[in-house]
Parts: sequence; structure tokens; C-alpha cells
Amino acid sequence: MASQRPSRVEERQRERRRAILDAAISLFARHGFAETGISDIARAAGVSHGTVFLYFPSKDALFRAAVLEPLEEFADGSLGVMDGEGRPLERIRALVGEQVRGIAAERSYLQMVQAAVAQAQRFGDLAEDVSTVIDRVVYRLSSLVAEGMDAGELAPGSSDAVAASYLAYLNGIGLVILDRENTALWEHLIGQGLRLFAPLKGDRDVE
Repeated sequence: MASQRPSRVEERQRERRRAILDAAISLFARHGFAETGISDIARAAGVSHGTVFLYFPSKDALFRAAVLEPLEEFADGSLGVMDGEGRPLERIRALVGEQVRGIAAERSYLQMVQAAVAQAQRFGDLAEDVSTVIDRVVYRLSSLVAEGMDAGELAPGSSDAVAASYLAYLNGIGLVILDRENTALWEHLIGQGLRLFAPLKGDRDVE
């Protein structure tokens, strides 16, 4: 049975919720949780203060959505690349490029996630939920790395260690690389990230 198209009211509600969430992500990432007020978010989203609470019951709930929903989209995109067509190394190369460029574009968001995890006591089980989403990606990446090792495309070793090292690399560049506009630098970082997987056969992208 074909699913019904959302009504105009439902579409309007989705658009309004998305506008609120986008504004919250931007402001939380730029100013932090404590320094961002619901009125600031409402103003940026073009809605009233009370409208925010029609979609999110509290500031904490809005912050939780601002952290988790983009992360889940990021995870789904990464899983889609890893489950796509091509040799293991081709999929890994595509994944590294997509993720590094994503971090370059969304460094402030990544730092917001890192801050939420660092303040685990303040935000309850949010840090655990973040870890659950990331673990899905790391688990699948470890499996893909093992495929690459079995295919002779990657140097043999511990696929779990390689996946964990790559995650640490992504976190690191998100924290310390400040020049988001330097495209050449970020493209170079893609090659550096790919080297962590120890490709064999003189892959041109990592020479």
C-alpha cells in the first residue's frame, strides 16, 4: 500500500521544526549550551518563543536533538558509503573524503558534540547515545577494513585498531585544524587519513 503524502499542515510543521533545529545547532555550536537561550533560537528560526516548545519540550531536549539528529544523519551517510559498490579500498577512500570534508564544513558542530560528551554528568545519557551512534560506524568500518585486508588491498593487522585510530584522527583534526577555508590543507588531510588504513599496491592517492 502506497504511503500517503504528508498534508500541507504536516509539511509546514516539519519545516518549522527543521528551522528551529537548524537555528539551535548553529547557536549551540557557536555559543555553547549555557550561553544560548530559547529566545535566541526562536529569533533565529523566525518563530515565537512559545512555538519552540510545541516541538521540543525543554531546552535540554532541543540540545539533545541538536547533537543527535545530525550525528545520526552523518552515521547513516557513512554506512551508506561503506555498504555501497566498489572494492573495499575504493569505499574507504570515498568514506575518508566525505568525512574529512564534512568535518571541515562543520567543525563547530563537532566541537559541540565533543563538549556534550565531555560533560556527561550534565547531559545525562546523551554521551552514551552519542557513543552508540559512533560505535555503529566504527563497527562497520572495522568490518570493511577486514575485507580490505582479506582482499590484499590493506596491510594485515587489527581491523579494530585501525578503525579506532581513524576515529581518533577525525576527532583530532576537528579540534586542532583551525583554518576551515584552506581547501588544499583539507584535501591533504584526506590523504593523511587514508594512510592510516595502510593501503598496499602503491595507491596513488596516498603517495
